[in-house]
Amino acid sequence: MTLKSATVGTSAELVTRANCAGFWLRLVAATIDAFLAPILAILAVLILLIPLAVAGIVTQNVHGHLPETVYNSYALGLALFVCLSELIYFAVFESSPLQATPGKLTLGLIVTDSEGRRLTFWRALARNFLKVVSQFTLYIGYILAGLTDRKQALHDMMSGCLVVRKLP
Repeated sequence: MTLKSATVGTSAELVTRANCAGFWLRLVAATIDAFLAPILAILAVLILLIPLAVAGIVTQNVHGHLPETVYNSYALGLALFVCLSELIYFAVFESSPLQATPGKLTLGLIVTDSEGRRLTFWRALARNFLKVVSQFTLYIGYILAGLTDRKQALHDMMSGCLVVRKLP
């Protein structure tokens, strides 16, 4: 069976231990994405600011001031949006035909399920949401990617995913 994605080869070839991406490669890819994801989130926030600024100006003109609850709601909304945008950044890229974020693509890595197939959006979203568990273990969940047989971090094991080198 051949994969219908950005990779060439069989799913069995993808999931060999030698082809799984280890801790250091994944750390470099995560570092690249750590710079890119916030940039995209900031751009999205700026796009959202325009209608919110107009609404604030209208509210201030009608009431003479902007109520404190509006400021609080706005700050909470922005914080939630930034958190969700990071989850969506990773899920969209990893479930796309590219199967990787820009950081992973730079290093020739892709994310697959345990059989070497492309992730669905929901599985990619779950995988990235489960990164919280890897973080709550004082990042030991991430270090497992350097210690386990298939080089899986804790969130990969929990979601049934692998990070592998893209075959030529």
